Amino acid sequence: MIEPDGPRKDDLELFISLGQFDGRMKFGDNQYEQYPFKNRLEAGQISIFELKDKTKKRLDTYDKSALLTATKINQTCDNSLRYNLKAGKSYIIVPTPKVACREK
Repeated sequence: MIEPDGPRKDDLELFISLGQFDGRMKFGDNQYEQYPFKNRLEAGQISIFELKDKTKKRLDTYDKSALLTATKINQTCDNSLRYNLKAGKSYIIVPTPKVACREK
């Protein structure tokens, strides 16, 4: 949870970048996977929600009206998001894989 109203009294520009290994890496004897590297890259998304009740520390349920911005669900080695957070409000950042509980 991000609370820009803690020690900060001004707005905050936030940049988030989630990365994963590039799909072009070798796997075996000089073998490469073909683009779009679906066996190596996981699809995911980053979302920012505003907490309307400042006494809360999490979202109890998905609330579309609290969603401020989100990246597209994409399957690339980098997923990034830039957003200006307003002072005096509380936010939740949710990094989400497309497929839950999947390990490589």
